[in-house]
Amino acid sequence: SRWHQRSDLTSDLTMPKFSHHLVCGAHVLLAAAVALSTTPAPPRLTLWTSGTCPYAQRAQIALEEAGVPYGVSKVDLRDKSEAFLEAYRRAVPGGRGKVPVLEVLYHPGGKDEALTTLVESLPVAEYVCESYGTDASYPRAPEARALCRVLVEVQPFSGYLALLRRRDDPIDLADGISDLGKAVKDFDRFLEAHQQENNGGPFLFGEDFTFAEMAVAPFVQRCVATLRYFVDVDVREMCKFRNAPRALAFVEAVLKRPSVVATGVPEADLIDSTRTMLDRFMDAQKEAKKKALEEARALLEATVSSSSGGPPTSPVS
Repeated sequence: SRWHQRSDLTSDLTMPKFSHHLVCGAHVLLAAAVALSTTPAPPRLTLWTSGTCPYAQRAQIALEEAGVPYGVSKVDLRDKSEAFLEAYRRAVPGGRGKVPVLEVLYHPGGKDEALTTLVESLPVAEYVCESYGTDASYPRAPEARALCRVLVEVQPFSGYLALLRRRDDPIDLADGISDLGKAVKDFDRFLEAHQQENNGGPFLFGEDFTFAEMAVAPFVQRCVATLRYFVDVDVREMCKFRNAPRALAFVEAVLKRPSVVATGVPEADLIDSTRTMLDRFMDAQKEAKKKALEEARALLEATVSSSSGGPPTSPVS
């Protein structure tokens, strides 16, 4: 090379080779430095949550499982901040504002910085698993992902609140508990049919904790805790009574999962928030009955008045 032909550089033949290596090494380091300086920063994730919502917990479990850094912004759903509503309405203009909301800031600080806002718990959880998770959390096969979504549909645990609303009527409550027991047994049969094809339990695909289990986990937590407290029903004992060992193993494995424990609501807070929801439901139910009675009274009075030519002689009780 011309480098080696230039005798004015040095008379020692070993020196040009050494200097050549230094120059090449410098070029490599410079190229690496340029690459690092031009590599965009990873997306910045911010999750809006109320702190007690099971749907928002789905998204947070997915973030924990993915091991991706993220921030949390708390919102009071009874007094929503303008910042929260603005974030939500970027995804759903005119929406009333629900959690979770996941803000994804791409290339933060760069000239091509871009913000994407995602809402609804299942799409958010799937986005996190697909973008930042592993094959264990987001299976590659479309058939496997479809089966995950079926599990979310057939699981029996999300109906806990509807059952608790029946607690004031002993006969209605007994029917609801019986229905839950049957649903638990059906879920056990579902697991039996598919776990044998997919490496056993305790989850749908053996030890893999997929986005399906992430979606169900908050409701398993709440179903177990609230039924035991409000109506003295032990979900684990129900699994045993119904001869549903796979459902029992599923419940126990979900409750022990570190991401579920880390994102869970303290049981005392969970009981308080559930009681508040039940009270609101009862108040709304009373108000609806009162309104229906007033409308019926007004309709009856109008009917009597039009048929007799005057107001009714006695009030409607």
